[in-house]
Amino acid sequence: MMPGSGNKSCGECTMCCGLPVTPNAWGDPWCDHCEPAVGCGIYDDRPQACKDYLCLWMTTPAMTLDQRPEQTKVVLWRDKGAATLYAYAHPLWPEAYKDDQTIAEWLAAGLKVIVMDTSGRRQRL
Repeated sequence: MMPGSGNKSCGECTMCCGLPVTPNAWGDPWCDHCEPAVGCGIYDDRPQACKDYLCLWMTTPAMTLDQRPEQTKVVLWRDKGAATLYAYAHPLWPEAYKDDQTIAEWLAAGLKVIVMDTSGRRQRL
């Protein structure tokens, strides 16, 4: 599993395996190489986009285990230097973002949150 910030690791989380970050590599709705609750079946040979991707949970030391994507059913990330939080609404849990603690905190602070789904639709909250 991928190492993150500090001593965090993906553990059993495979939520990013449902993100459309690598064109033509994804199954419906999961990557064909995803082994749920295990990890990537081609981890050593995974696409560069997968190697480069780290969710917000992995890069934010203050986020707790109960905020890990497989717990919240929401994958969060930020563009480097951007004050925008992106939330991926996976088709299996399309409304999960409405209960996400981190999204609520960003909205309360007046920051921009954009929810995306697999069709590429974006919704600003």
